[in-house]
Amino acid sequence: MKQKSFVYITISDTGMGIPSEKMSFIFEEFRHASEGINREFEGLGLSLTLAKRMIEIMNGKIEVDSIEGKGSTFALFLPIR
Repeated sequence: MKQKSFVYITISDTGMGIPSEKMSFIFEEFRHASEGINREFEGLGLSLTLAKRMIEIMNGKIEVDSIEGKGSTFALFLPIR
């Protein structure tokens, strides 16, 4: 079986980070790490959902590593044809 080659892209920020207990649902529609009426950031909660679906359609993968209060790093693995 031929080994697949991937393009590896990382995107990092120095934002608020994502608490480890909330990592399980950040890719779900309309979900935020900070939820409720008093949440700090606005938005529909669709960006990560759409990004993950598009990457999976291309047979790729997305991973996230985050430290609360320090920021997040998203890693994308996209196959090369």
